[in-house]
Amino acid sequence: MSAGEEDIRERLERVERLLTKVLERLEKLEEWLLSNSNAVEGLEAVAIAAALNVPALQAIRAARAAFQAASILGNVDDIDRAILEALAARGSLSLRELERTVRSLRGSASRSVLKRRIERLRKAGLITVEWTGRAMRISLARARDEEG
Repeated sequence: MSAGEEDIRERLERVERLLTKVLERLEKLEEWLLSNSNAVEGLEAVAIAAALNVPALQAIRAARAAFQAASILGNVDDIDRAILEALAARGSLSLRELERTVRSLRGSASRSVLKRRIERLRKAGLITVEWTGRAMRISLARARDEEG
């Protein structure tokens, strides 16, 4: 075996060891999430991080903010939760941006359904809607209060 082949073999073995460690850590994380009382929030954070390509800490904060807002409303379904998670993760969004973000979280999003849900969440005091001409900007009410 040549020196180049030996080097490639060593590198592949190193990659294999690293991947094994990653899998072990993922299994431990999964066990922790399933045993933790906040497992649902943790799993949502993982889903947010994966779907929206945001850092883990930002995803955890987004999931926590979405869960807090959802607890105020009470009866929250996947659409409401996706809206709250999107706004918590991304901040202020236009309707089009919100539609794209909710679609990346849920796989589907209807603009007419989103508009109805936005109005419901606004009336509940969970989100704010600001208009500039015909453009709508939606944000979590709490996040907006913390900024200003």
